[in-house]
Amino acid sequence: MHWQDIVISGCQICFVIALLPSLRSHHKPHVATSAMNFVLVSIITFCLATLKLWVSAVTASFVGITWLILAIQKSKLDNAVKSEQK
Repeated sequence: MHWQDIVISGCQICFVIALLPSLRSHHKPHVATSAMNFVLVSIITFCLATLKLWVSAVTASFVGITWLILAIQKSKLDNAVKSEQK
């Protein structure tokens, strides 16, 4: 295992931890922000896997999944608000 794999993985775990309050809060980032972050992190995940930085690729996928969950949550909240306004 490369030292870079460990450092990148550690940083990405911190990113997931930093996003946990947003997952639990009613205040979410905009859907476009979350979706774009999901797409970009997915590309990074692919690149890390091609470099054989496997631990980093796995932790990057956790970051991407967290952004995807945030996008889904925000979309559901937006739809609920629109339904209440009708």
